[in-house]
Amino acid sequence: MYLLRAPKFKLATDHKPLLPLLNNPKAKIPPRIERIIIKMQNLHFEAIHIPGKSNMTDYLSRHPLPETGKDHVEKHVNAAIQADQAIVWSKIKKATAEDKELCELTETIETGNWSEAKQFLKPYYEVRDELFVADGVIMRMDRIVPPQSLRQRIIQSARKQGHLGVNKTKEMIRRKYWFPGMNTRITDTVQTCFDCQIATDHHHTEPAKMTELPDRPWDEVEADFCGPLPNHKYALVLTDQYSRYPEVEMVTSTSTIPVTKKLKKFFLPMEYLEYYKLITVHHSMVNNSKPLLKKWDFTTSE
Repeated sequence: MYLLRAPKFKLATDHKPLLPLLNNPKAKIPPRIERIIIKMQNLHFEAIHIPGKSNMTDYLSRHPLPETGKDHVEKHVNAAIQADQAIVWSKIKKATAEDKELCELTETIETGNWSEAKQFLKPYYEVRDELFVADGVIMRMDRIVPPQSLRQRIIQSARKQGHLGVNKTKEMIRRKYWFPGMNTRITDTVQTCFDCQIATDHHHTEPAKMTELPDRPWDEVEADFCGPLPNHKYALVLTDQYSRYPEVEMVTSTSTIPVTKKLKKFFLPMEYLEYYKLITVHHSMVNNSKPLLKKWDFTTSE
């Protein structure tokens, strides 16, 4: 059914667990349900629950028409041809026998002569203790090592299962398969898939905001502590936000008395210049030096 230019409508279902999946766009949805939602993503609806006992009687299913309409054999055949064919064991076995790399790997696994293995088998060396051959198919523990001819097809098949993004596609493939360079190959495939990019949430870090440059030197001062240092003292660092010039005073602790003493020493010579308007300080400095900051009419920001 197609709804063209339709306003938002209510979709009734007697299956209550579907409501949070259909109504919450950020919900983690199983692939089978996600495929249904993707098909309906251009429709604006709200899912509501109707108990099964309140459903309308389905008259048409109880009184079918004598004729079923046109037999769409041609469409069915075309769809079957275009659909992905299942990757069955016999197909993997046959493709493995035709794969030069895996034939060499099979021989190396059976003989155990890794010292004379060819260079292209080097990626398999680190997992050699987990490799074995079962009925003509190479296995790594409980996962299949597919031949080159089927690897991209495996990735494409997993990618189409709802376009789940890089991590979930990797997780899906890892359950059954392993081959060298698998992660890179999956990442490249998913990142070039238009549908995957649409379906995946992208969280970007907010760009850093530029602070406004003060009008003149020492108009805005940033203060913070560094320490404790090896001599058990702290460095009180006062930085001019206009020139980025630092002044450093050593204090014995971050408590009120030593900090107030150093702040007085620093700011009193500049008092007649009226250059200081704002001081950005460490939270402990605000708490410990409130009387002094209030007396000098400083504005503080933590």
